[in-house]
Amino acid sequence: MEERGMREDKGTAGAEDHSYTQPNLVSLLETSMDYFEQGQRYEVMSEVAKLLQPFYEDARDSKSMMEMYGKLHQAYRKVVDIEESGRRYLGTYFRVAFFGRPFGDDHEKQYIYKEPAVTTLAEIVLRLQKLYSRKFGPGTPVNIVQESGRVDIESLASNHANIQITHVEPYFTEDMLQDRTSRFERTNNLSRFVFEAPFTRGGKQQGDVTRQCMRKTVLTTSHWFPYIKKRILVIHQEQFELSPIEVHTSLLGSLYILLLCVQVAIEAMQRKTSDLVAQVQRSPPDLKRLQLLLQGCVSTQVNQGVQEYAVFLSQQHSSELSSAQISQLKTVYRSMMDACQHSLDLNESLISTDQLLYHQDMKSKFQKMLTTLNPLIADDSDNDDRVAHGSDTYPRAARRSQVGLDPHRMSAILFSSISGAT
Repeated sequence: MEERGMREDKGTAGAEDHSYTQPNLVSLLETSMDYFEQGQRYEVMSEVAKLLQPFYEDARDSKSMMEMYGKLHQAYRKVVDIEESGRRYLGTYFRVAFFGRPFGDDHEKQYIYKEPAVTTLAEIVLRLQKLYSRKFGPGTPVNIVQESGRVDIESLASNHANIQITHVEPYFTEDMLQDRTSRFERTNNLSRFVFEAPFTRGGKQQGDVTRQCMRKTVLTTSHWFPYIKKRILVIHQEQFELSPIEVHTSLLGSLYILLLCVQVAIEAMQRKTSDLVAQVQRSPPDLKRLQLLLQGCVSTQVNQGVQEYAVFLSQQHSSELSSAQISQLKTVYRSMMDACQHSLDLNESLISTDQLLYHQDMKSKFQKMLTTLNPLIADDSDNDDRVAHGSDTYPRAARRSQVGLDPHRMSAILFSSISGAT
């Protein structure tokens, strides 16, 4: 079904409609260059040009040669701009699993979906709910399975259309990362994806961050992305269970195994703060990326986000830490709250009226997070530098964005976050 109209298909329906000539091949290659340009796959255009060049040379077609290299010149100029700005999103990936009789042969099968640019989980959930609700009609309920881990099929209604949707990331081994050094190489020819789900040895999905384990699932698809279809079947799955100390280390990539979980918390929040500061300082602003980072900081749906690390400041665990570690953790928390406030203010200045409710939801979550964290991260020296905001309080520095961002202040936050200065 995926390879039709081949020359060896002579005698089959439709085969006679295909013209196997050199001009036809050249035309297809030229068209493919245009499509790669439209799809922002600029780096692939040079590979197509290598195929076209011999035909142009044989035909002494200088004009076509000039036009081809003109396109390559423009393409690589865009590559340079993209590498400097980082503003190219070639897709977001989700694992979608189907359960229930309405899906027929797709029951208990899972696919990797490639969605456009920066697609949020909420957007694909809404799209698939609408799609299958129209397909199956009002008589078949379409349910979204909320858990990201293993699904107990027996607990699902078999006559319902049950869909589990999980955000996944491309998966690379250390050897693969050494070969794929550019951002483009890490977004092309993808067939392995990974997602993580928390659990505890006692069986609960979530628990104390100091006891929480992580189940890492690596999925392999039958073909590679980008592909002619927007979804590809998963043909292999492997799982790894990480202990608490391995969990926190894995969140930071290929770093040395850290001896203290609190150091992992500090590093993770420093990274989030650095990402937020970079987005606030970006010109022009990237609103969608800014909102995704804010969601990752203020949302409480997954392991309570950055709030979960505050367990190390509780009486139960703070006695096990040095005063320097406690001070550093508090400082990183305060820097992150400051960066979140700047980001929220910037978001408010950029959004249109149709996103006001979304902004208010994030703002409300941020205020709740402040209410929870303030008693833990407050420093005596900060008491005089706090101002009331509704029912909560937060550092005065966080309000500066109302009269314009202070680049020196934001640079100081970034430096502190990267260096771990207390």
